[in-house]
Amino acid sequence: MAAAACDDSGSTATTGGATTGTATTGGATSTTGAAVMGQPIPFSMGWADLANNTYGIQGAFYTFGDAADGGGSTIAPDSGAVDFSMYAENVCAAGSAGMVMNGADGMPAFSTYWGAAIGFNLSQEKGVDTALPYNASTNGVVGFAFNVGGTSAIPTGGELRFNVKVNGDTNNYCAKITTPGANSFMLTDLHQSCWDAASATLPTPDPSKLEALHWQYVTNTMASYTFNLCISDLRVLTN
Repeated sequence: MAAAACDDSGSTATTGGATTGTATTGGATSTTGAAVMGQPIPFSMGWADLANNTYGIQGAFYTFGDAADGGGSTIAPDSGAVDFSMYAENVCAAGSAGMVMNGADGMPAFSTYWGAAIGFNLSQEKGVDTALPYNASTNGVVGFAFNVGGTSAIPTGGELRFNVKVNGDTNNYCAKITTPGANSFMLTDLHQSCWDAASATLPTPDPSKLEALHWQYVTNTMASYTFNLCISDLRVLTN
């Protein structure tokens, strides 16, 4: 069985990119319980503006990959441009998750070969790349929903995860996305180190300090693979 990479993007991702201008095991689709599906978070040209939603969310979409750290994974918007200016109401990116290579110690170097991802900052000032903490609790947000599309969103031999980055926390909180189409995750569905067999007993993200959402293609020790992903119909789950 291929060993899957963790997400090292918490310490490597930049918050640049476009600027202004499940409860079911396996994580495919969450049964939201008492949560209510909120209104869509409108975004255009890779930017969601505070004025267009009532949940206090504002930020940019961006792409990042481990090639910047010496790995073999790359990702970019379909057009090859540096932002998502061609897209309205969805963001699409394509790339390749490179096979995990061994480090100097002869062991798989997952910290270098961790994959590639689309990211979205939840709290970001216009014209500033740095993401700020987003307090989901004060905005009544208990999870997120979105549509997964693209010509190869769940590629053979590949793995797509939904991750939440917590401000000031180097841990990763995640769940595997197993099917394209509508997906939703409560924050309590996302566990630290979700690739660990014991992850169900590990912490979930602090809702008062969320920073970004990541859709990450993780690497493995057997082979590289290509992907094409579109994210649309981004919504929050509310209590």
